[in-house]
Amino acid sequence: MAVHDGDTLTILDGHRQQHRVRLSGVDAPEGGQPFGKAACSALVKIAKGKQAKVQCHTNDRYRREVCIVTIGGVDAGKRQVERGLSWVFTRYAPTLPATALASYQVGDGTARAVRIGLWADDAPAAPWVWRTSGEAY
Repeated sequence: MAVHDGDTLTILDGHRQQHRVRLSGVDAPEGGQPFGKAACSALVKIAKGKQAKVQCHTNDRYRREVCIVTIGGVDAGKRQVERGLSWVFTRYAPTLPATALASYQVGDGTARAVRIGLWADDAPAAPWVWRTSGEAY
């Protein structure tokens, strides 16, 4: 597996074909944002050298497969949210199964309450806002 950022990886299937996968229901800080590198590093630690189980349900506008990715029994998107290294992506979160969405929201609430990861910042900028702010370019 190769990790591109805090919510995107490339996975090899059983036929050694590559699939660029976007974690479903979450949005991690971009590389130039605070916690962007930390989000990427955390996903590397979750994924490196391990097999993944993917449950894909759509493709995004960049032709990435959008999937719930489970690695070693751990839902990678949920873990990123719980560690305060990703937002629940409210625009696309309803595409998650209801039980997954509920658990992501609980993890998000806990991370915010204890102010870990990006929630330690007084006013973290969501990536979907940051990308349109002009700071990204």
